[in-house]
Amino acid sequence: MNINPDLVKSISAEFAWNFKVIPHSVQENSSSFLYVRGGNTFELKNELEFITGKQVELIESEELTINQLLYKYYPIGDKSSQNQELKVSSLNNDFLVKLIKDAKTHQGKRI
Repeated sequence: MNINPDLVKSISAEFAWNFKVIPHSVQENSSSFLYVRGGNTFELKNELEFITGKQVELIESEELTINQLLYKYYPIGDKSSQNQELKVSSLNNDFLVKLIKDAKTHQGKRI
């Protein structure tokens, strides 16, 4: 099975691995994803609809198939996704450090 690279980018590697989900197809107003039965499908569907901004159809698939696709499209140790996650993490940490510093500076003062 081959998946369009743009479709692969629709969810993060972390999300794909955590929820054992793979993008399958996309239409104008909807997307479909392969998933392994057993999790909270309501939560998964809501998360995917929020991320994609489209209605989502979940298609049950064998765990072996999902794992093979995860390794193919979201390889563990993928440098580009790790670098992106580090950049985001760094930005979040910088924001939090500044927020805490500002809070300490203004402690006891009315703003």
